[in-house]
Amino acid sequence: MELLRQSTATFTDTIPAFLTTAGDYDDSEIINHRRAKDTNPSRCRTAFGLWCHETGISRPQYKSLLEIFRMPEFQQEAYLFPPCLSTLKSQTIAHLPLLPMRKKSIPLQPEQLGREKPPTTSSSIVPHADLYFFDPIGLFTTFLRSEICNQMHFGLGEFRDNPRELWHSHAWRSSLRTTSGRFAHYVSGKPIFPSDIISFRCYDPSCPSGCYNLSATAKERQHVGRVYSVGKDFRSGIREQGVVTVEVQ
Repeated sequence: MELLRQSTATFTDTIPAFLTTAGDYDDSEIINHRRAKDTNPSRCRTAFGLWCHETGISRPQYKSLLEIFRMPEFQQEAYLFPPCLSTLKSQTIAHLPLLPMRKKSIPLQPEQLGREKPPTTSSSIVPHADLYFFDPIGLFTTFLRSEICNQMHFGLGEFRDNPRELWHSHAWRSSLRTTSGRFAHYVSGKPIFPSDIISFRCYDPSCPSGCYNLSATAKERQHVGRVYSVGKDFRSGIREQGVVTVEVQ
């Protein structure tokens, strides 16, 4: 109510004119303040504008707050909000689907306890304390069902003309831990791991080793190199986008 009274007085009271006593010695100029075109704003808009100014609300917060205000049911439910902020927070948290928590009473080692713990009267009594933890099955199940998981990248890295993401880098394509069990494979079906030493043919007519020459022996037509990285190729010069490509050093 104090905020409304201040806002009403600001737009209804007239600003008195100040007279100068400096006479002809005052050669300063009056600066015209930037005024709004709407000369008669509502009390609600003025109060909300002053609140935003005093609290320092950010632009994303203001945008999300407007989305809440523009809900059709907001005007009816606004009168049902609790007057205490902590009550509103606790009631909101109580309605959210929370992760299942568990607890287990575990024995403690008396010699490892701090000085604030009183010593037990009998040596046969072992102190216990409750250990609280999230259920691992519920934790990982909830994470995999969330929208965050849908935005994550799984599998092989990618070759891109303009790499921007982490899975576009050599660090992703050369690691076994980031492929989620997806690899390139030999003809026999065994996976090709980064840093493997392999024999291959490049089939390049300008190859100095002559591996494109069909008249050469099988040993002469093979190169030996180390697998530098493995990933899917999405570069512009590739005919088949997304083909699994092995980079050999």
